[in-house]
Amino acid sequence: MATNSTDLPPQPVAAPELAPSLRNRADQSNSPYIQGQINSPVAWQLLDDEAVERAKRENKLIFLNIGFKACHYCRLTAIDSFSHPECASLLNEAFVPVIVDREERPDLDTIYMNYVQAVNGAGGWPLNPFLTPELEPNPGAGKTAADVSSELDLDQLEEAYSHIAGTFDPVYGGFGLAPKFPVPAKLSFLLRLPHYLHPVQDVVGPTECAHATEMALFTLRKIRDSGLRDHVGGCGFARYSITPDWSIPHFEKLTSDNALLLGLYLDAWLISNGDKDGELYDVVVELADYFSSPPMRLPGGGFASSEAADSYYRRGDTDVREGAFHLWTRKERTTHVLADHTERQAKALLPLARTEG
Repeated sequence: MATNSTDLPPQPVAAPELAPSLRNRADQSNSPYIQGQINSPVAWQLLDDEAVERAKRENKLIFLNIGFKACHYCRLTAIDSFSHPECASLLNEAFVPVIVDREERPDLDTIYMNYVQAVNGAGGWPLNPFLTPELEPNPGAGKTAADVSSELDLDQLEEAYSHIAGTFDPVYGGFGLAPKFPVPAKLSFLLRLPHYLHPVQDVVGPTECAHATEMALFTLRKIRDSGLRDHVGGCGFARYSITPDWSIPHFEKLTSDNALLLGLYLDAWLISNGDKDGELYDVVVELADYFSSPPMRLPGGGFASSEAADSYYRRGDTDVREGAFHLWTRKERTTHVLADHTERQAKALLPLARTEG
């Protein structure tokens, strides 16, 4: 006797397959920055197909953390934020947390840094954009870039000049307020502007082109004489200053920044006069020597990617602090600055002296 299908007992419905719970995968990376997060309660994923597929499957945004080993604030963020159980729980449950070393993937760092700077007007590390599962910056975080023509509109050069000149600091050089970055790209643009073809100069204006060179050279001189330049360790420039007058640096030094500054100071020297006794020649030589000598030149022939901001005060210390190698302790200041100088000299030096402890 045939059985009506409606009389059949209900068939069991298979339970949806659950994705394996997130686990911290930092131990799968060779990056020293990522390996530093092995014990983090955040279940850091690597940027690979596994992480992307999980984000698609679970319909979650990717929380991207881009940093590097020598970054002082990357270390502080790991301690102050990512180590907290509530923060880690939120990231693990609501997002797919992914960690990237900018020194392994400078291409990704450039892409997302450009986006953050375009949206927020500034950017830095650690860089923490939210991404869709397609690795696009979350459109909810700000405006999305419109389609850009492949042809260069000369009016854009005039707009770029006006924007840069509008943020120029005529007292200390540089652009905008603290924190202040050397921004080699802006300085290179200003320095080269008078040397572009005549149509460019006609659009921007001859007076403006001359002023562009003045702004660039003025800023380069200020940076040369500033606390951004390492007068203690030999050479190289710190990444940025926390003060408008360039007096107090954030102490990490990036090879990429200094390489750009080497080319920039070389161009400035050639534009000035190109003489060995001329202005800025000493900076060019020092930077070239910096890259060709330890600690930046490594035994195997490569180059170190950065010098960390955090260091020890003296041998035997167990804790590192930002810029400790470059700073006087109060005792050292009293012993060396006040003892070895006249009262008048000491008063002149003390405003420039940073002390710790």
